[in-house]
This record gives sequence, structure tokens and C-alpha cells, in this order.
Amino acid sequence: GRAPVQADIAASGAGDASSAEVRADARAPSEDGRGGASPLPGDTAAATFVALSEWVRVAGGHVGCIELRQPANGPRGVYATCDIAEGEEAIVLPVTRLGTVRQALPTPAGKAVLAAARSKGLERMDLDGMLLTAWLLEETNKAHSAVSPYLDSLPSDFAGMPWGFADEQADACARGLAADGNVQYGRERLKRELELFQEAFSKVPGLNSSALTWQRYTRARFATFSRTFTVARLRLQMDEDMAFGFRLPPPLPPSPGGPSGVSVHGADEAYVLAPLADMLNHE
Repeated sequence: GRAPVQADIAASGAGDASSAEVRADARAPSEDGRGGASPLPGDTAAATFVALSEWVRVAGGHVGCIELRQPANGPRGVYATCDIAEGEEAIVLPVTRLGTVRQALPTPAGKAVLAAARSKGLERMDLDGMLLTAWLLEETNKAHSAVSPYLDSLPSDFAGMPWGFADEQADACARGLAADGNVQYGRERLKRELELFQEAFSKVPGLNSSALTWQRYTRARFATFSRTFTVARLRLQMDEDMAFGFRLPPPLPPSPGGPSGVSVHGADEAYVLAPLADMLNHE
């Protein structure tokens, strides 16, 4: 599920920063890279991490003494290369390096998905998550995206997500268990969402709705399920207004979300995609 964190998280876990950033501590392993099929090899993963770190620094962020390692057995992850003192910042992300709903809203994909969701009465079903998914899909559709260092860092797939299982996999893993109803609900929900996205994208030149497959959609959608952070909504709004010069559209009313295990934030919270910080584990 989504990692519930404050808008600022220092290495000590104290949220007392004075500027608009997501701050986090680095302790142990996490995930792997973007692409079409398999996890990136160690050298490529390290190069991806270096490029992502530099992309964060260029925008005024901070990346401390951490690195990406690829163990012989197990997932790659972020490790400290020096002692990190209590209260020391390991990662600082400026708001301009976050993926947010307000940044997704004015994009062609964001506008199309919002209109389609409202026309079908689905705006109560985790609209924030769907808009972030639209943003990811539009950016990955570009030949040259301004956020390509982040896109390159995303996992190539989310194989362990039951909502993405094929019929036979779902039956084999969940039938007869208490989780069976949730798995079936989630798979049907994602199928409805995919139909909505395909319809919405078909009305926007350049988005190529025919290329929006189940695999491509669920990869982006599962990124918003598992890799978003929860931050203070008002704080984020103020920080974005200052950073973007009040050019972004006003925030949407809080989305109450849906039933059956779907993550839902509070009325005073918002979801953000936090590059680099999402490589940290949940400990």
C-alpha cells in the first residue's frame, strides 16, 4: 500500500523542515528498474540511480551518502555508504521533482481521464490515483520526457500484485481464501478503469489508445498504488503555488476513494509520487 509519511521526513523521522520538500531516511533495500521485461542488471541500475540523483540535485534537491546496490540474490536497493546521524537528511526532494495531481490535471491525459471519470460517475473511486496514472502513461508515451530519469527508475513490472494476475493465476492463488473476494473485486475494477482510459485516450491525438495494454496500464497503476507518499494537502498546495508561480489549476476536492481495500487518504492529505525516496524500504 501507499507509504503514509509526513510532508517532511528527516533521517530521524522528525517532520520539522521549513521548506517544501519530501525528506526521507535511507536504510535498506527496495525495488528495481523500468523497461519491458526483466530487472535491470547491476551496472545499468547503478547508472540509473546516478542519473536520478543528479536530476534531483539539479532542481535544488539533496542526495546524501547513499548508493544503489544489486545483491547476488534478492532485489536491488538503496544502502548508506557512511554513517547517517540522527536528524541528518539523506534525501531532500523539491516539490518540482514530485509527481502530483495538480501537475497531472492540465495535461491532455489528465483532462481526458478527469472528464471520462466524471461522465461515468467514477470520480469517487480514487481519482487522485487515476490522475497520477494518467500522468505516468502520458510521460512514458513521450520520446523525450522531462521526467525520464524518474521513469527509468520505476520497476519493470509488479509481478506480486494479485489484482494484476491472469484468471488462472488468481484462481490458483486466491480461490477459497479470505482474500478471494478482494482479488476479484480489484481485477474487475482495474478492467473498468482500463476501458475508461482507453476511451479517454482515444479522444486525444498522440496518446495512442490502441497501445494501452493491460500490462502497460497495470504497471503505471500499481506504481500509484504502491509508490506514492501521503503529504499534507494544504502544505503541498502552498508549496506548488510558490514553486510554479500559481500556474497550476486549483486542487480537486478530496476524493473519498472506494471500498474493498483501496487506499484512501484523508481530506487534509494528498498523494505524491516521490522519485528516489520510493526506492527506500518500508522500515
